[in-house]
Amino acid sequence: MHRLFLLAAALLLGGCAQAPLVDDGASRCASGGCRDLTLHDLVADARDRDEAPAFLPEPALRIPGDRIEQAIVDVDEDGRPLLDVVLDEDSGRELQALSKSRIGKRMAVVIDGELLVAPYINGPFGPRLRISGFEHLPAAKRARARLLGIAD
Repeated sequence: MHRLFLLAAALLLGGCAQAPLVDDGASRCASGGCRDLTLHDLVADARDRDEAPAFLPEPALRIPGDRIEQAIVDVDEDGRPLLDVVLDEDSGRELQALSKSRIGKRMAVVIDGELLVAPYINGPFGPRLRISGFEHLPAAKRARARLLGIAD
């Protein structure tokens, strides 16, 4: 099984040579329909297992859906699906502070109580982040739809 990683986007979202795979005019949250994105610390005995890790119910950080500015499904240079997410400035600062304090640790990224990924934090990141490691394109599209609160 592929490991899932959350990476700070090194490029501007629009800097790719090709257009995003999902650009249906609904890449931004509309009328309060976006779901909260939360980050949780993992249960200590679940940090290094290959199966879905257990996470603490209380989030270390909650990003309200209305603070998610954009979510776009795309592919990386090797053709692997990813989800680029842009947060507002305040959420970006909060996420940067949390990621700095968790470098080298694993965190659960959760939408509506459902685990999306549980990456190791390799370094601090801010308002632009890239979620990669989806097994296939439909999984990235489903994650985007859940995050934006739209039907698959």
